[in-house]
Amino acid sequence: MAEWLTPVWILSAGTTLGLVLLLITWCLLYAVSRQSGHFVASSLSDGPLFPVFLLLILLAGINVITLPFAESPRQIIGCLSRHFSVGTRSLSHQVPAADQTSEETPLDLSLHRNELRHLEFNSTGDLAIRFDPSPDQPNARLELRGGEPYEWSRSVQSSGFLPAAHVERLLISNYGEEAVTLTIITTTDIRHPEARTILVTAAGTVLLFVVFLLHTILTPKISAIALATSKSEMAQPLFLIATIVGIVFVIFSIWLPYNTFGEDIKMLKDAGLTTILVLAVVVSIWGASNSLSEEIEGRTALTVLSKPISRRQFVFGKFLGIIWTAAILFIVVGTVFLITVSYKAYHDAYEAARSSTLTWQACHAELVHTAPGLLLAFFETIVLTSISIAISTRLPMIPNFLLSFSFYVLGHLTPLIVQSSWGQFPPIVFMGRLIATVVPMLDYFNIQSAIAGDIVVDPSYLAAALIYCVLYSSVAMLLALVLFEDRDLA
Repeated sequence: MAEWLTPVWILSAGTTLGLVLLLITWCLLYAVSRQSGHFVASSLSDGPLFPVFLLLILLAGINVITLPFAESPRQIIGCLSRHFSVGTRSLSHQVPAADQTSEETPLDLSLHRNELRHLEFNSTGDLAIRFDPSPDQPNARLELRGGEPYEWSRSVQSSGFLPAAHVERLLISNYGEEAVTLTIITTTDIRHPEARTILVTAAGTVLLFVVFLLHTILTPKISAIALATSKSEMAQPLFLIATIVGIVFVIFSIWLPYNTFGEDIKMLKDAGLTTILVLAVVVSIWGASNSLSEEIEGRTALTVLSKPISRRQFVFGKFLGIIWTAAILFIVVGTVFLITVSYKAYHDAYEAARSSTLTWQACHAELVHTAPGLLLAFFETIVLTSISIAISTRLPMIPNFLLSFSFYVLGHLTPLIVQSSWGQFPPIVFMGRLIATVVPMLDYFNIQSAIAGDIVVDPSYLAAALIYCVLYSSVAMLLALVLFEDRDLA
């Protein structure tokens, strides 16, 4: 069980650390200003993040339960203290000639063998190098020839001139008659790089609550509308049904036969991400129609706007409220989905009689490779929600659903239209480019090809996708404001 429970423990440890940091921050705030402490507590208890707070408490309990089954939890946590001490470093040292010294020249170089990933020596002359303390192996002394670099990489070989568990310096002998310049390049990483998931998860947990509190404090009128919208939409049966359906589907997907000859986990990740995305889009479009179009038709919007609230604040409040609703769906179902992915890796290895060779690092890698897909799917949901909001300012629910899902289909088919062989026909080229200009390129948020090739999504790609999401959503919301500005509400 340690193979798949260790990644789950790491994930829950990160959320638990984030929860502890939030509680410490709130206690300090409450000690400084009780009024501010009460405001933060009331904002979270009445806001859309209260289910997330309950989920964090549940994950903290899972963290305690899975701790006895996790593999080397002390080593994993201990790696975090070395996070800022590793990396790639280059060091040059002048070794004096043999006639200037008869002893070995010491050179301070702290190395941990478990952290060493790449080691390279370059010299301008012949040298003899050994570690201090010296490792207990026959080739503990390296004879380095001038102009012939020596390289060791953990990914290529497991033997060679290696240090002991921990060394503090090198002892260098120069038998030549001239001084020699020695250049050392070391690349180190913490023993368990998977421990960084704890920091990333904790930072994401804190950032989520900070963003919510900031927009509550800085934009109180928009936040009031967003709060009312999110509470109303989360109370709808559709939200509860979508959440339950998503959780049940990703859990039972473990045992579904995909007939992929050992690649079932890729199909599970693809199907799970698509299911969560579609459920979130349905909830968002329903929320946009229900909270904006229905309120306009029912004259409720006129009552709200009779208060000191502008039309812009009303529209942005509705948009943020729906986004928070979709975010809760992603967080709750996505957490179950990540746990499912970790177990699926173990389940497939057990079914193929490969469980003895499976490591918890492999299960963790599957979990980490899937997490960016959830974030990109959420970006896509934001884009489609902004389009739905713009449509809801003028059209009722049914046309909104039809147009929004038309945007969803065209957004994924546009690259195929532009790149197809028929794209050489000028009218189709024109229509493809026109659609690509107006319709969002939703294929940017699709990582199915990366999942199929076991490719890690680079953070720069996530940043670029976020920028595209913000830009397109801003344009769609500007269109929504223009359409709603002169809408007759009476």
